[in-house]
Amino acid sequence: KKALAGLTGLVAVSKSGYHSMLQAFPEWKERIYAVPNVMDVENLRALAKELQTEVVQDNIFQYVSTLLEKENIQYLNVEMFGGEPLLYFEEELYPLLKRIQTVAEEKGKGVSFFFVTNATCIKEKHIPMFADLKAKFQISIDGYKEKHNQVKRDVNSKEATYEKVMNIIHLLCNSYDECYINLRINYDNETLQHIGDVIRDIVDIDRKKLGIH
Repeated sequence: KKALAGLTGLVAVSKSGYHSMLQAFPEWKERIYAVPNVMDVENLRALAKELQTEVVQDNIFQYVSTLLEKENIQYLNVEMFGGEPLLYFEEELYPLLKRIQTVAEEKGKGVSFFFVTNATCIKEKHIPMFADLKAKFQISIDGYKEKHNQVKRDVNSKEATYEKVMNIIHLLCNSYDECYINLRINYDNETLQHIGDVIRDIVDIDRKKLGIH
């Protein structure tokens, strides 16, 4: 470490090398750089994003952990909104929230998670993860089926999303007791005339788990 005293940074040539350096020199965290292959631009970008994500997640986790250490904080509500907060839910957000949930339980504190989303990024495989977090939601739609589908299409497939969102709402409400969804209906004069169509699509859902905004 004495030999490194005059240096301004360290360069790792792989992800594993980066983590090894970080473990050996934690005090150099802000001065360790990862360069997998200067000729491989795509790998460089991917690694930079991955490492940046890890640093951001660690910073958020440490901040929340500090909050939970305070005696006057017994319960923490974590609310996520965007943009669209669920774009990388499985890969990035869920692992971070699970860490927060675990440390809150260890400290004997309460924690809840609330997502403001259009639900188009939610997949059926994500439902158990939301159940694990006991998540609650505000989900927005742009009116009745035909109107919504004019406005909101799937980012990748460009397919209509109304039926997909309604299916996700049903899956969430039927999957765990703690689920609650505030369904926000964006409207104009035309939409209001068809509000009954939306009501018919959700009439079978337990009213204790779904409200309309």
